[in-house]
Amino acid sequence: MVYFYQTPELWRYYLLLFVPQVLIALIVYLITFVLVYPWYSFLSIITLGPLGIFGAWLGVLSMSGFISQFIISFLLMPYIQQITFDLVLCKEFPNNKTLQAKLKNIKKVPYLVKCGYLFTAIPSNLVLCYVILKTILMFIVGLLPYIGWTAVFLQAPSKGLQSHARYFILRGYELSDIKKAYRDNPGGYVGFGVMSFLLESIPVINVFFMFTNNVGATLWVIDIEHERLKKKILPPSGTENIIVETTIAHHVPDNVGSSI
Repeated sequence: MVYFYQTPELWRYYLLLFVPQVLIALIVYLITFVLVYPWYSFLSIITLGPLGIFGAWLGVLSMSGFISQFIISFLLMPYIQQITFDLVLCKEFPNNKTLQAKLKNIKKVPYLVKCGYLFTAIPSNLVLCYVILKTILMFIVGLLPYIGWTAVFLQAPSKGLQSHARYFILRGYELSDIKKAYRDNPGGYVGFGVMSFLLESIPVINVFFMFTNNVGATLWVIDIEHERLKKKILPPSGTENIIVETTIAHHVPDNVGSSI
């Protein structure tokens, strides 16, 4: 967050998330409050007494935040994460001409066009159904005492590795290279994953932490690259530059963390 505050270039990209986040959150909150709150508060009053009204309101607020975060994550966040990742790398590696050229060549795609493309691509993207079901299941499990914390720790390695998805792509890493990166620093990826889960579960400001977590993951990459330069370690694929020509992807496979 300190780096975000000290880097005004990042502010405008967060604003591109903040405005639609507020609109989506308001719409989702109104819908969930009308459809869910009446029966949810009734059940809460039966089980918890008068305080159940307050607990039901918190539950509806948490649910609406979860839904709005899910929508933002699929429609806008991947594009913003890619841009901010490249921007921070460019800022910290100003002498990398290849990286500078790649950032300048990024095309500005209108958000309405991008959102429309994503909606039309959903039917052909079968993996989205799996992601939605998994996300809903993890949300429900996360509400359970003790079991929820266990689920967070089980998902932490995958969450930590996904934060470096862009880096692994730029490095040209194969699945075996990603597993090796995890084995070299399991505590770092688990810790980053746990903190990301906790921060991104805070209602209202969860999207802000999604943004700053991405910036933090980029700064972590910069530290890795500085250590690599000190030790003169070449990437496993043999490339000498952090940038490789490859198709842009946004996610590390979900089975990476679980298969390690």
